[in-house]
Amino acid sequence: MHAPPSCDVRTAPYKPERRTFLQTEVACAGIQRAQTEKSTEMSSARARCFFIFFVLVFWSVVRVGKCVPPTCYSRALQLSKEIMEVLEKTHRSPRTKDCAEIFPKMFLDVHNSCVTAKLRDFLYVLDNLPVEHCRVRPRIVLLKRKMLTLYYIISRVCYRDMVYLTNDCEALETGIKRPQYTEDTLQLLEETS
Repeated sequence: MHAPPSCDVRTAPYKPERRTFLQTEVACAGIQRAQTEKSTEMSSARARCFFIFFVLVFWSVVRVGKCVPPTCYSRALQLSKEIMEVLEKTHRSPRTKDCAEIFPKMFLDVHNSCVTAKLRDFLYVLDNLPVEHCRVRPRIVLLKRKMLTLYYIISRVCYRDMVYLTNDCEALETGIKRPQYTEDTLQLLEETS
């Protein structure tokens, strides 16, 4: 019988086989690839988390901005836009078109000092419509309610807060605004600049 080969470390240095060495390299490469994929997944997960965080912060800021209570000025502007939209729909709708022919022309501008008189005149027309079915139309009732609210806000609630930039009463009927400055004012502005 043959004696088993001696495995004395001091006498025979350890030489790994080529096959074992390749298996080790493949295993190391797999581990490195897995770590790279894991780090890539982590960075994309971080990016997703950052994006979600950004969207949540953005929407919370937008919602807080909408929660601010309206001032007298902002409410008057909003109501004037709503009134003009309802008035336009009233003129276009086949159900209320014949009623709207009686209405005076109006282009609301809350910066015009004649707006209270124009609203008062329009409310008088709405109260005294000659045809009964026009008075009870929902769109005309809504128009009357919005105009009454705007008139009340401008004339009583926010009387001191409103700033009138013009007193051109024709502009409320035609929709054409005259220049704010007169010729003398324009000449002074040109000389100073």
